[in-house]
Amino acid sequence: LRPGAELLLVMVGRPNEFVNPSDGGPGPLSRAMKRCVERGELREDVLHQTVIPYFLRTTSDVKAALEMAKTLEINDSLTMGGTKTPG
Repeated sequence: LRPGAELLLVMVGRPNEFVNPSDGGPGPLSRAMKRCVERGELREDVLHQTVIPYFLRTTSDVKAALEMAKTLEINDSLTMGGTKTPG
């Protein structure tokens, strides 16, 4: 995180409407953020750059998610000057 940034951490069980909406569309947070962009209350780049980690409820699920997260590339030319893999 950057100074002044905020972190939202979601811990949920499966199945649920937050991660997998029944209509197959984006989750409720993405829908709400898109409405904010449409109203001019949120920059579109914030919508596209927002990452919310979802950690499932068992210890092995959390460990698997953390291992997978090590493989994600982060492209942040403003602070790191390029692409970085956190793991």
